Amino acid sequence: MQEFGEALDEDTEGRWVAEDLVPQINCLGPTAIVVIDAVRISEQVDALRAGLPRQVIHVHLDASRSVLEARYRRRRRSRVAEKATYAEVLANPTESRVPELADDADVVIDTALSTKRDVEVRAAS
Repeated sequence: MQEFGEALDEDTEGRWVAEDLVPQINCLGPTAIVVIDAVRISEQVDALRAGLPRQVIHVHLDASRSVLEARYRRRRRSRVAEKATYAEVLANPTESRVPELADDADVVIDTALSTKRDVEVRAAS
């Protein structure tokens, strides 16, 4: 999946997320709240902001590497082939730069110190 997303990012300069979602989001009412999970590069956020007439708030969820490693070990397995360890995930250049997205985020939430409900409330406020 990482390689597929990276190829799309390279081909579209990160616009592929917005190209697919903006028309669908624009069909929603003006008060609709949309959550897009797991942008990987700042160009994806930029394209969403450029393509949407409504406000886009980039909420970056963060945690320490040890917390992320533990969560990765406990994740549900899927049918999609995944890396065996979080260290293998971080060997991917795009994935290793995801923490840098916090620099341009409107809100950064440290999920290690928050319950799921806490994160929901902070992200929605």
